[in-house]
Amino acid sequence: MKTRDSFFSWLTAHKKIEAVLLDIDGTILRGHYALPGAREMLTVFDQKGIPWLLLTNDANHSHAEKSGFLKAAGFNISPQKIVSAGDGISRLIKKHNLEGKLFFALGDLGNPSYPEIYGLKLTRCPEEIGSTAGVIAGEGNYNWEVHINAALNYFIDHPRGLLIVPNPDSYWPARHGIGIGAGGVARLIVALADEYGVKIKPHYLGKPYKAIFHTALSVLAEQYGLRKKINLRHLVFAGDSLRSDMAGANKFGCRSALLLTGITSRAMLDHAPRICRPLLVFKNL
Repeated sequence: MKTRDSFFSWLTAHKKIEAVLLDIDGTILRGHYALPGAREMLTVFDQKGIPWLLLTNDANHSHAEKSGFLKAAGFNISPQKIVSAGDGISRLIKKHNLEGKLFFALGDLGNPSYPEIYGLKLTRCPEEIGSTAGVIAGEGNYNWEVHINAALNYFIDHPRGLLIVPNPDSYWPARHGIGIGAGGVARLIVALADEYGVKIKPHYLGKPYKAIFHTALSVLAEQYGLRKKINLRHLVFAGDSLRSDMAGANKFGCRSALLLTGITSRAMLDHAPRICRPLLVFKNL
């Protein structure tokens, strides 16, 4: 598979591209620092009126919090330009008529929290879990033993309850190895319930699932006043993860562009499953 030098150079040469979606960590940001060319590229997008958004599976920070992290790295990006895995919950609320329902929260869900922004009520009290409509898996620090046990027993007693998992990631890079993500916790609950004889079907909202991409298209249409539906062949999503970013773009049907600026090496790409293989590969932004 051919590896090109610059994503932005390729993009400017392809006038048919109607909109751009970008991952954040490992794509425009590395740690606390902007990747070379990232700020300049977004400035050109705004100058030329190219529709763009940032997509992230980080649902345990609000858009305002994430915008603040980006500002510290030298970006000037409003919270409205960010779509997180948590935003897909709005479609789920409408589909299942959940507005005003009480849910049990595992961990952090942003400040302000996206479930409450979209009309849900939250509790973190295990004694109240029996009166909820389900569980939302977040991240951060919480009492795993007490809360995961509470969630598991809730589903044993309420097998039709909803398990909502905004961030499907099993783990994330941490300072001393890896940290267990919301997706990993959710699959632990599912596996234990299954062993007990109870089947749970989680509702995953972030990459590589389609909910976050559907949400992004709606936000693009609203922000840029797009009357015509975006042709997915002319929508490009650039990211650094094979299993999350590339698989998500491929499943959704838009152009997938891998940047070798984050967690994926060329060797990993050569051995990737077909669904995770990008249409385009770039060394840099």
